[in-house]
Amino acid sequence: MTAISIIADKSEANSHSEAETFQWMQQWYPVAVIEFLDATKPHAFQLLGKNVVLWRDGNQQWRCFVDACPHRLAPLSEGRVEANGILLCAYHAWRFDGDGNCAKIPQSQTPAIEAQHRANPKSCAIAYPTQSAQGLLWVWAESGEKGAIESKNRAPRLIPELDEKSDQVVKLFWNIRDMPYGWDYFMENVADPAHVPVSHHGIVGDRYRDAKYYDMPRLREISTQEGFSFGVSQGDEVSVVGTKDRWLSAVYTPNPQDKMIITFRQWLEYRAGGGVDWDDGCDSDLPPVERDKRVLFDVWHTHTVYCQYCQTALQRLRWARAGSYGLAIVVLTIAILLESQSIALSYQTNLISIAFVGRVSIGLGLTALGYGIHKLIELFYVYEFEHAHND
Repeated sequence: MTAISIIADKSEANSHSEAETFQWMQQWYPVAVIEFLDATKPHAFQLLGKNVVLWRDGNQQWRCFVDACPHRLAPLSEGRVEANGILLCAYHAWRFDGDGNCAKIPQSQTPAIEAQHRANPKSCAIAYPTQSAQGLLWVWAESGEKGAIESKNRAPRLIPELDEKSDQVVKLFWNIRDMPYGWDYFMENVADPAHVPVSHHGIVGDRYRDAKYYDMPRLREISTQEGFSFGVSQGDEVSVVGTKDRWLSAVYTPNPQDKMIITFRQWLEYRAGGGVDWDDGCDSDLPPVERDKRVLFDVWHTHTVYCQYCQTALQRLRWARAGSYGLAIVVLTIAILLESQSIALSYQTNLISIAFVGRVSIGLGLTALGYGIHKLIELFYVYEFEHAHND
């Protein structure tokens, strides 16, 4: 991209009403992969800096509440989902239905007084509109009557191709990670196809063969509320340390592969208030840059602990490891006992039977299998990676 085109895009980015700003709260946000969620318990989550709780009610509908019981503000995510599909606060057992209405206050003196207290709007949990689509749980970031009305007038930003029955659409497995860097750099990363064969060399593409020129033609004009769209015309993430306030003037982007990133940064600065509209109680500052590779590549706390599939696979691998080591011990023990008995009967201490060698080989093979499974299990906790060693 030339300097002239960047200036033109900047002019376009400013060519909108000064009063028009992207409404961060009036949007649908995908917050979780539904099949990864355990429906028997509530789940803590953060949305735009707000602490929320995700849970499934008796009608098999996933719900989202502010993660605070209206009674004493205890986190509802520490509570329980009862057999009847009611969310129970673990502090004083107040209960809430899927709409956030208080269904039970057990400390009430009489049923009549309890009904009176439950009828007070202050007894209700604060609920956000939710819906399920394309395997994801979507949450509207605004609560109350206004949020309920506006959420019905806008659909989530789905991927139409995923709903088409086409041989060109292949559904792979889900993967989620909690990454220790800012939202804006993540969006910049996923809007940058050029980095894929380089940063993910050997996994997706080849850094030497596939790092080529291509253009990115604009498919839709930039819009404050609807964003922008680019195509690609053919002819592991690096931690980026940049200047937060003046990113556009701190980088050098001469090629058209950077069009979408530049447009995103211009949209964010000139049309979306300069950044995410975080909740007032949220500290939006990132922690100090982490340099410890074992922390950066921690898989357990950033993925495995949240993934039901990985938890199941990990448990089976643990059983397989224990079985391999256990069988190895049994086979080696039997080999030694039988060989000792054979030597005692034949009085030939200088000969080792073929059967003994075979049993020991099986035992060692099982031990090696157990060790291989052990190394595989380690990948569920830490997966270290070095670009310099990725040949």
